[in-house]
Amino acid sequence: MRENWVTRPGVILSVAVAVAVLWGSAYPGVKIGFSLWRIETGDFASKILFAGTRFFLAGVMTIAFASLRERRLIRPTRQELPVLAALGLILTSVQYFFYYIGLAHISASKGAILFSSGTFTAVLAAPLIVRGEQLTIRKVLGCLIGFVGVVVVNGSALGGEGITLLGEGFIVIAAVSFGLGSTWSKVVSTHSSPTIVTGYQMLIGGALLCLAGLLVGGRLTPVDPGALPLLLYLSFLSAAAFSLWTMLLKYNDVGKVTVYNFLVPIFGTLLSGIFLHEPVLTMRNLIALALVCTGIVVVNCHLSRTKRLYQ
Repeated sequence: MRENWVTRPGVILSVAVAVAVLWGSAYPGVKIGFSLWRIETGDFASKILFAGTRFFLAGVMTIAFASLRERRLIRPTRQELPVLAALGLILTSVQYFFYYIGLAHISASKGAILFSSGTFTAVLAAPLIVRGEQLTIRKVLGCLIGFVGVVVVNGSALGGEGITLLGEGFIVIAAVSFGLGSTWSKVVSTHSSPTIVTGYQMLIGGALLCLAGLLVGGRLTPVDPGALPLLLYLSFLSAAAFSLWTMLLKYNDVGKVTVYNFLVPIFGTLLSGIFLHEPVLTMRNLIALALVCTGIVVVNCHLSRTKRLYQ
């Protein structure tokens, strides 16, 4: 792996935390967005259309910004387009189709815990998909510590409910899709610009979600002046977060980067508390944050004799 400023520990930390904050803000943002766009709990078609519109706009934003910066329309080659379409299907269409439906059947806290399992998928799959990636005891241990932190912050959500395919099952499918898609995006971005990979996979994936939502009767009806600005913010955060995430994955080991994904539900809980007026400065949250940070340190610390589980 060639040296790049993106491989510096301080840069990885800063960018990954920024991504976690952006993705974490989507938790209250989406919840508020449902009310501003008059999307009822059981209206899955409109939820899919809402998600599709968000990511289609995010793709447009990413491509437009990069095109303005380079003073030309950035676009994939004929060889890249089928790969980006497949990546958009996995990383955007499949992930958010199952995520939005699954989240409608379980609590957001429980969904956050289960979705964090996507980090394990990325760490375990990386050595099988990405040449040069290694699975070590250190990476597995760090992920386990981080996952415990996520469970601590939302642990009470795990009890009192039965397991269903439409709820827990769909969230796990979405998590696996995220883990596999993120890992594959590292391979794709090796030979393509991270901006092209991010922009066009979201554009295509979002378009497929919009089509699916419209075909099953989805509709968006804004009932508040803040509806459109909120949708634009959700699109912007997706454009910024996925662009930064793809850049980090291109130049760094998957395990070193994806462990920061455990910060997303932590920030999601904190920001939900702020915007939805829930208590956030609790001992549980502080312990959870400490555990997640410990897991990140374990994964990223350099030990000369770390045992490899497989390569």
